[in-house]
Amino acid sequence: MNLILVESSLKSKQVNLALGALGIQEEFTCGFTMGRVFDFKVGDPSLKWSPRNSDVYQYLSTQIQRSDNVIAMTDADEQGEYIAYQLQTIANQYGRSLVKADLSELSPLGIKTALSKVRPINLDVVAQAHTERLLNLKVANYGINQGIGPTSIHKLMVASHLMDTPTLNVATFLDDESSVKALTYNTSLKSAESELVEVPTKPPSTLNIYQNVAIHYDTPVCDIANNLQDLYQSGKLSYGRVTENYWYPSAENSVEDTLSELCVAIDMERFAALTERNQAHSAIYVVDHRSVYSKHSEVEMVTEFTKSALGLSDKKTYLADAGGPILSTEELVQPGLKRSSPDIQILQSLNELGLYKPSTSPTLCSSLSSAFYINSQLNKEALKFQFSITKRLFPSLLEHIEMRQNPITQRVNHKVDGTELTITNNMANTLFDNLTMSR
Repeated sequence: MNLILVESSLKSKQVNLALGALGIQEEFTCGFTMGRVFDFKVGDPSLKWSPRNSDVYQYLSTQIQRSDNVIAMTDADEQGEYIAYQLQTIANQYGRSLVKADLSELSPLGIKTALSKVRPINLDVVAQAHTERLLNLKVANYGINQGIGPTSIHKLMVASHLMDTPTLNVATFLDDESSVKALTYNTSLKSAESELVEVPTKPPSTLNIYQNVAIHYDTPVCDIANNLQDLYQSGKLSYGRVTENYWYPSAENSVEDTLSELCVAIDMERFAALTERNQAHSAIYVVDHRSVYSKHSEVEMVTEFTKSALGLSDKKTYLADAGGPILSTEELVQPGLKRSSPDIQILQSLNELGLYKPSTSPTLCSSLSSAFYINSQLNKEALKFQFSITKRLFPSLLEHIEMRQNPITQRVNHKVDGTELTITNNMANTLFDNLTMSR
């Protein structure tokens, strides 16, 4: 029996249903990991990972031991790769082979496609994720040892960025019979309008959906991320944590069905121009065409981006001096300039600093908004405190802030032991030493 492992019980249920629909339930079965299998603990000086849940670890060990082969069908991002690597260490104990499969959609077609394109684990991505995880743990532990409590690279860098960056605003303009919105650092509507440009609409990335739903529906970014994940796991949307603005060619049937449901014909030539095979993931698209009638703002936004990108809508996307392209709306709104919500400001800071990740940034938006804002107003004392920590404990981090560069953007070279697949802690140790070194 071939064992497929995904992160959640809901996803496992969907995969098993798809296996049945494909008639291969006798060859494959699906279990789940409950997220990461191993993790580090804040305050633990040993810097060794241990099982997060002993019952889950025992369950996985038993299932893997009983299987012939293991397929890690974890999320198609760095955390999914990291979880696959952790599963590999268990599989090695029982002499089982493990490969990675990437899902674009939770459907029989998506499962069939993923199983036909299994691959080895990308150890460079694993090393990057491991280094970032361990480096942040070392930073948190160092803060505790210095008597200031746990902190993080993201918290320190965003605090400094917010201190030195103007307030991010949402500008609203009227254009013929539609309302146009854009993110801007300008303090007057006239100045913002001078930088406003129409840009070609592309298939939506996760960041596009985060920004557009947050602006048009006044929804917290963390809620949008949770909704995208729920919609993906229930088979309504494709995988919702992507940076790409082009679809996979395999998205054609789903896009065509969605447009057909809306009584619109797909322009195949235009669709082909918006597809790309040689990329990590597909831009987001509607999988279950019936969901276009749901009241999910995320589904509606993906649908509107799809129609606009294919030239099947009067809605257009606009860009000013900040943020990403914002889709126009038929709802006429009074022109003006207003302060963006704290989490949109945090999201913009993470993106400008090279820290943005579709999978982890929404949670950071929530936690950092609480840390740095009071009633939507910047807490300047909290920012100054974090800046003082950076200057005193992590002086070299200031260079990365000035350059707007993630300290871990450099290539991380992994060293692999042939039997244990051990990713070393060397790079995290080196980066930590560099960050604490005087400028």
